[in-house]
Formats: sequence, structure tokens, C-alpha cells
Amino acid sequence: MHVSRIWYLALGLASVAATACSPQRALQKYSYLTEKTGSNAPPADAEAAAPAAARDPQAREVIRTAMSYKGTPYKYGGTSRKGMDCSGLVFTSFQSVGKTLPRSSSAMAQAGKAIQVKQAQPGDLLFFASNGGTRINHVGLVVSARRDRTEFIHATTKDGVRTDILQDGYWDKRFRKAVTVF
Repeated sequence: MHVSRIWYLALGLASVAATACSPQRALQKYSYLTEKTGSNAPPADAEAAAPAAARDPQAREVIRTAMSYKGTPYKYGGTSRKGMDCSGLVFTSFQSVGKTLPRSSSAMAQAGKAIQVKQAQPGDLLFFASNGGTRINHVGLVVSARRDRTEFIHATTKDGVRTDILQDGYWDKRFRKAVTVF
């Protein structure tokens, strides 16, 4: 009897894990991004609302792809779910819509058109000098932009792929440039 309980428990956990990790589940998680909001819409937090606010379908897809990597650990030069660096995240996300960007953050900063940070929209890129100098060595992708709050996704060495707020004292001090590639 004890063995059969363990068997059923293991079978149930395997079923839950398969459902949670399936590609369909990942797509379902973000399916509301293209649906009209209704009574079953998710809360209007920045992460949920960001892709819906993107100005074109390609920007929404780039953001959707980047957000699917949230929680991926940091790996220098990484471009997969096993590990990702900041420019790898942006490079891979833009590849999902057939746009090829340079592979390094400093080279990406030269691509596209420079814009004022207050003009940044979801899908635009933010560049930083994480050492506090002038040399660009970090990139993030705007996922939500409001007048006084710009949320971006990026890969950090400490926490891997995550979202942060530009106006946070740390990132605001290191911000150097905003670029649009759409």
C-alpha cells in the first residue's frame, strides 16, 4: 500500500512538471498579450502590460521572447536557456522576428537610431556603462515605458535574466544611451 501511494504521488508530480514546462504552457502564459482585455485579464502590472503596449507586432514578439528567458542564469557569451548574457538576450530576442543585431552591447549601441530616453517605447534598447565610466558594456530591452517609470529586461551576472526599473538609482546613474531599431 505504501509503495502504491508513492507511485501515485510521483506520477502526479511528473504530470504537473510536464504541464508547467511544456511549450504550450509557456505560450499560454503570454497568450493574453494579444487578446483584448476583459474580466479575466491578468493584473495590470508592468510585466503583464508591457508587451501589449508595444507599438508593433514585431516589438511584442521580441519582448515576449525575452520575457520567456526570465530566470535563466547568467553565462558570459550565452544565448540559450542554459545561460544568457545581456547582449545574448537581446540578440536572441530580435532573431525571433528575423532581425539580426550585432552580438556585443557596444556594437548594438551603434545600430538603429538614437532617441531620448523619455521617447523610449517597448522594444527599444537601453545601454549602460555598468562600471560607471563612458564605455557601453551592458544592454537592456524596454518592456514598459511610462512617463516616470521605464522597465527593462536584461541579464545580470548575479541574478541572470530579470527586469529592473531604469529610474532605480543604480541603473539611472549608469544609463548612457537609448536606441530604437524598429
